[in-house]
Amino acid sequence: MKNSKAKGTKNLTRAAVRRGPVLLAAVLSLVLMTGGPVIAAPVTPETEEEFTLAPGQVAIIQGENLLVRFDRVVEDSRCPALVICIWQGNARIRLTVFQPGERAATLFLNTNAAFPTEGEYHDYDIELVKLEPYPLTTRPIPQRRYRATLEVDD
Repeated sequence: MKNSKAKGTKNLTRAAVRRGPVLLAAVLSLVLMTGGPVIAAPVTPETEEEFTLAPGQVAIIQGENLLVRFDRVVEDSRCPALVICIWQGNARIRLTVFQPGERAATLFLNTNAAFPTEGEYHDYDIELVKLEPYPLTTRPIPQRRYRATLEVDD
C-alpha cells in the first residue's frame, strides 16, 4: 500500500513539473490544504469536456490555470437498485477548487436535482454529471470505489 501511494504522488509531481513550476506549487498547495491522499495522477481535461475523478484525484483544466479536486463523498442516501424506496435519495460530494494566487473554495454537489448539482468558482461553472457506482443494496460503498464525472464550463 505504501508503494502505490508514493507512486501516485510521484506521478502527480511529474505531471505538474511538465506544466511548469506555478502549477506544481498549486497542485502541492491543494494537496496540503485538503489534507487528503493523492491516489492517481491528475487528469487534464479542457473546459466543456466531461472527466472522471477518484476521491483524492485532481483535474488540471487545460489553459485555465484551474484545479479541481474530488475530496470525498460526504453522503450517499440514493435508493439502492435492489430496494423499493419512497424517495430516490441523494449523494453529495465535496470538491476543492483552486487557482494559483486565489483563495480555494469548497463546493458540495449533489446527484439529486432537488439540490445543487453544480457550483460556481469565479467565472467557472462546475457540474456533477454522475457519481458511480450506483448502490445495489443498503451496504455502504467504500470511498475508494467512487468515481465522480464532472464538467467545467467557463
